[in-house]
Amino acid sequence: MNVSSKAILSKMEAEITNAKHNHSNRESLLRNVANIKVLCELLLDESIEVADNISRAAPTVEEVEKMMGRTANVEAEENVSHNPKSIFDF
Repeated sequence: MNVSSKAILSKMEAEITNAKHNHSNRESLLRNVANIKVLCELLLDESIEVADNISRAAPTVEEVEKMMGRTANVEAEENVSHNPKSIFDF
């Protein structure tokens, strides 16, 4: 079930309002703060999940080149040197 960020922020505002009104009652204040913390973590987890999905969807240039085999061939061609004493020299 997806909950919109706007709904979570509204709940956070309500908890903050309750915490302001109940600041004299320590137990109630701590309960409100704990609820705000949970809502913050929910938003943070959601943003991390979205970022993971975006990064997984778009491969980097290096990944594409590696998949195409371009980086290995370029490096292999650059490192090849002529050795006249080699038995494979035709």
